[in-house]
Amino acid sequence: MRGRTWTAVGVGLVTAGILVGVVPTWAARSGPDVHLTQWSGGSDPGLHVMPFPGTPDASPMSQLTFSALERSELRSVSVVGGVSGRHAGHVVELPDGSGTAFVPDHPFAGSETVRVSAVLRSAADGTASGASRAPRLSFSFRVEAPVPDSAAAPAKAPVSKPASASNTPKPISAQAAKKYPPQQTFHSNPGLHPPVAHATRDPDQTSGDILVTPGDGRQHGPMILNPQGQLVWFDHITNRLSPYNLEVQRYQGRPVLTWWQGKFADAHGIDGRGVIMNSSYHIVKTVRAGNGYTSDLHEFQVTPQDTAWMDCYVPVHANLTSQGGSANGTVLDGVIQKIDIRTGRVLWEWHSLGHVPITASEIGASNGGQYDYFHVNSIQELANGKVLISARNTWAVYEIDERTGRIDWTLGGKDSSFRIGRGAGFEWQHHAALHRHGLLSLFDDAYVPQRESASSAKLLRINTSARTVSLVRRFSHRPNVTSGYMGSAQLLPNRNLFVGWGSTDGFTEDAPNGHQVFAGGFVGGVNSYRAYRFPWHGQPTTRPAIAVSSGRGGAVKIWSSWNGATDVARWQVLGGPAPKALAAVGQRSNQGFETGQRIHDNPRYLAVEALAADGTVLGRSPTITRPAG
Repeated sequence: MRGRTWTAVGVGLVTAGILVGVVPTWAARSGPDVHLTQWSGGSDPGLHVMPFPGTPDASPMSQLTFSALERSELRSVSVVGGVSGRHAGHVVELPDGSGTAFVPDHPFAGSETVRVSAVLRSAADGTASGASRAPRLSFSFRVEAPVPDSAAAPAKAPVSKPASASNTPKPISAQAAKKYPPQQTFHSNPGLHPPVAHATRDPDQTSGDILVTPGDGRQHGPMILNPQGQLVWFDHITNRLSPYNLEVQRYQGRPVLTWWQGKFADAHGIDGRGVIMNSSYHIVKTVRAGNGYTSDLHEFQVTPQDTAWMDCYVPVHANLTSQGGSANGTVLDGVIQKIDIRTGRVLWEWHSLGHVPITASEIGASNGGQYDYFHVNSIQELANGKVLISARNTWAVYEIDERTGRIDWTLGGKDSSFRIGRGAGFEWQHHAALHRHGLLSLFDDAYVPQRESASSAKLLRINTSARTVSLVRRFSHRPNVTSGYMGSAQLLPNRNLFVGWGSTDGFTEDAPNGHQVFAGGFVGGVNSYRAYRFPWHGQPTTRPAIAVSSGRGGAVKIWSSWNGATDVARWQVLGGPAPKALAAVGQRSNQGFETGQRIHDNPRYLAVEALAADGTVLGRSPTITRPAG
């Protein structure tokens, strides 16, 4: 019965005991009615429904979600748009125990208020839905169609404060005429030219490889470096899309590489998708936003339940006079979605405009164009049914109740719920993450205007009972740098902090006492939105690559590489008079992405084998003919 469609006939058609498209008069008088038109305040019980009551700009393609109810607990649903009228639709059970959804047969009108009434099977179902012993739920929300790109030009950069357009990486197409920074070249893989990286020696190397997404080189794509800064894997993206946020996560119980890729426009991503790649470097899933939206570049988080958190930047019309803008301006709403990866269904959706006023922003709207008042840049699902988000342009971190969408507390910004201790403040921050015992890590860009002279990573201690926040430690760059945008702070299992220094070109790892144990970066001004460290084991299904050149005195130089292979300990050269008569003629320990070695034999045919530490053959290259010379 899942997914069956009902069509309204007369007053409605009953299927499987649920009446869709109309609520009978007897149901309307069966008990107390809970009616919500605002997102907070008063004795509002906080219904566990979506769009959250009072949402001002839900998508015309929205579904109605009853997150606390099973399908059998819904007796009837009535959905009426102020312009589009009554909507028929179908009821589906959502995966991951996320409740039940009413999916309208047709989109809502581009600008209307939608009123929803649902009759439940029992008063207990109302209590579970956030309305104590109410067998009927009623709420409303407003629909707004996103403003077309042509109707809202990009905002101009303000003079004194960072703006979306001025302090973010340029789109790939804008780099065509620039002078590119140095690039790597390889004999055995001549088509690969990633940017040049460097690193100091890592004393323990237990934190894993370095994962970055450099975007300013001649070639761009997700990139893995070993602890010495040597290339492990690089995926050159050739379709003019920009990659962001490469990291190791788990999908279907296995380690995978994940990142976002899409088009870049005015400080955010459009037409994007999350990419999930297995340890053989095959894409196993791509994830897109739902309800007619496209995902943004700032976050793509996969959960143990095989769901994904994504953010979207949605332009809608708004009155911006309170921020010095137009009465008919365009504001970017920060929308967060949780998507079921297998089905693509939206399980959860939250709109910043329904919960955070535009007056909370630290930037003005006087420059016209799209007003990026909020600017979501990180999302974290917490274990207690809460969600943590960071919003750069309000200088604030928020904890949100996933059931009701309400903000439990705000850290920082104009309306902080906490007394902030000395040194614990931040501005234009990125990548906030909450850990055990109230420990919060984040990257404090501290850009103009700023309370501090330079960017830093910070560990803060949050006391929710006393409503205080104190500084545990501040981690500085040596020498000081100021990052105008981007940045990350990753708390590692060994309690070290790995920091990506945003619009600068570096990344560092510091011990808990602040002592720097590792540093690296790119040459020539290349940067990465975030930088991570994770253990990673990759085994490509491609074959190792080989190149051969003749040297002096009859010597032959053999070059070998295997893009993405992490377990190669040694390279063995095979040679012989015929392709099927090869024997070992040389061997050398792995020297990084590409290993070169000389042999003084003159075999007509050559190949290389990648060997594990125990001598196991991991892969073998094609056999080639030795060049004359």
